[in-house]
Amino acid sequence: ESGGDTRVVYVVNEGGTLDEALAKAQSQPRVEGVALSGLPSLLPSVAQQEERLRLWEAFIDRHPGLDKEVMQKSAHHGFTSNAFSPFCSTVQAAYKVVDPADMCELAKLCSNYILDIDGKVAVVEPLRRPEAEADEFKESMRQASPEGSSCVFDIGDTGSSLVKALSDDFNYILYVCGFVVFFFLWLSMGCIELALLSFAPLTVGWLWILGLMDLAGVKFNIVNIILATFIFGQGDDYTIFITEGLMYEYATGRKRLKSYRRSVLLSAVLMFIGIGVLVFAKHPAMRSLGEVAVIGMATVIGMACYVPPAIYRWMTTKGGKRREYPITLKRIVLTTGTLGVYGVVSLFVVTPFTVIYKIVGKDSEEKRLRFHKMLCGLMKAGIKLLPGVKYELENPSGETFAKPAVIVANHQSHLDLPLIIMQHPKLVILTNNWVWHNPLYGAVIRYAEYYPVSRGYEAGLDDMRRLIERGYSIVVFPEGTRSPDGKVGRFQRGAVQLAKDLEVDLLPIYMHGAYEVMPKKDLLLREGKLTVRIGERRRVEGDCRLYNKQLREDFVEELEKMAARIEDEKYFEKKVRYQYMYKGREIGLRCRKALRKWRRGEEVSLGQGEIALLKALAHKDEEFHYTFEDKDDYMVASNVACLPQNLHYEYKEQG
Repeated sequence: ESGGDTRVVYVVNEGGTLDEALAKAQSQPRVEGVALSGLPSLLPSVAQQEERLRLWEAFIDRHPGLDKEVMQKSAHHGFTSNAFSPFCSTVQAAYKVVDPADMCELAKLCSNYILDIDGKVAVVEPLRRPEAEADEFKESMRQASPEGSSCVFDIGDTGSSLVKALSDDFNYILYVCGFVVFFFLWLSMGCIELALLSFAPLTVGWLWILGLMDLAGVKFNIVNIILATFIFGQGDDYTIFITEGLMYEYATGRKRLKSYRRSVLLSAVLMFIGIGVLVFAKHPAMRSLGEVAVIGMATVIGMACYVPPAIYRWMTTKGGKRREYPITLKRIVLTTGTLGVYGVVSLFVVTPFTVIYKIVGKDSEEKRLRFHKMLCGLMKAGIKLLPGVKYELENPSGETFAKPAVIVANHQSHLDLPLIIMQHPKLVILTNNWVWHNPLYGAVIRYAEYYPVSRGYEAGLDDMRRLIERGYSIVVFPEGTRSPDGKVGRFQRGAVQLAKDLEVDLLPIYMHGAYEVMPKKDLLLREGKLTVRIGERRRVEGDCRLYNKQLREDFVEELEKMAARIEDEKYFEKKVRYQYMYKGREIGLRCRKALRKWRRGEEVSLGQGEIALLKALAHKDEEFHYTFEDKDDYMVASNVACLPQNLHYEYKEQG
């Protein structure tokens, strides 16, 4: 308690028994100028009693016959014979130590300062100090006491501890509620990505609420904590509602998000009117309710109406068009991990090794070949360890690359380079400036004698001839750049001209699946299958322009044959599954169930068009026509990103 210009500071000592607690209190170091008061001075511990008895006995020993001397002096001065009898009885008495708990009358008198809690006893010593000195006194007492021996506080500290405990409990409740909310979001949405999408605005919104409250000077109390929890729940509802609208639009193509957003705004306006007007209240507690409501609801509305749509559209669309493969957490993790490992290995292992390998030892043909073998092995390991990607090599002619040639290959992806390098150590690739100067592996490319096409055809012809003479084959991508759509682009005739001038064979290598796994316009890896087919050698004869044209037509024809052989229903199963992602839990479950039944060879109904899409993708030369009797299924089936031109849907209303 506090009164006037003073404040009471409490010093609490605890022990297993009353005597232990008193002993601690009485042995407590004292701040200079503050005398012992209260319970410790009134109710002595056993140790203090023993010390006092020792001092008393020492006093009696120094003054033997004190009682008789007092009696003689009293008679001499005219006192009655029994005037000092009580004193003499005190001097002559035999004293012994008494347990403080047995001092019944004193213990009762001091009961307000003795606490018995959970089998332990604590004694409280109140010390009144001037208000200006109270805080300094508390700190001095704490420093003077051995660590953990006593507790020093005042009523203000009690209030602070209560507020901290309340805040800790609230944070604990918030974490638990957040975990429960996220779990049920995951359960109801059907995938972790949509659960994170719905939960992220709540987390970010809560941080905004705390920050704005701090800027506005609004403090938490028990009432507005309850209100904040209610606002958190409202934000959860709003976010789920907006996400449902996004999924409905994505699944059916019908524009409903605006109506969902209007409903959320109407609910928020009612909340503002109902509680927000309390900002005009005169009572501080009521006013804080209004301030929390205004700050909280404004933040929650902003987060719910704008954050989920932005993230959802980034996940499902690009450049205003639907993504063939929506962005998923799995794809992000696998791509980040793969590229991270690749970058670390290139930057901190392969590149430093190349620099050291180049410097150490004498340069020789055997040394260069060992380096090429190392690159070949690294590329093999990299391709075979790609997560979710299978690799297959087709070599019907038994090509060994023993005889140098100019190798031409179609260019679909960044994966083409390792797919070529892994085929044989004695391959040198014509590269562009970006690859030549790449900071991750530019030094490796240069030491491997890959040649930049920017130097020009004529300037590089002699270098190419020397490589051929050393037994190396030259790899050229005649398209010059990666295909934007997976189709074979226009061929530059440099490769044909190079093979003719060097008088070596032209060796075609056909690559299938690299576009599906890592296309030019998508940075994230996809699951799929990579197939490399090594063709038959040929000699360049006649006009290079006409031969180049024929070479491109041969590539188109051969890749179409590979696609017809490889791209069956099973090949497109994962792609079909991705078309029904992020459209709602029920739609996703129906898709997975239909695909499971198809894999088991069971009869599958038209459903949402899953199997129809699978067949149309696998058989591009056939026309497929289907009629829906359920309009919702028709809308879902029609709104997929990769709807092929040979698949035709129509809706026929029943009756």
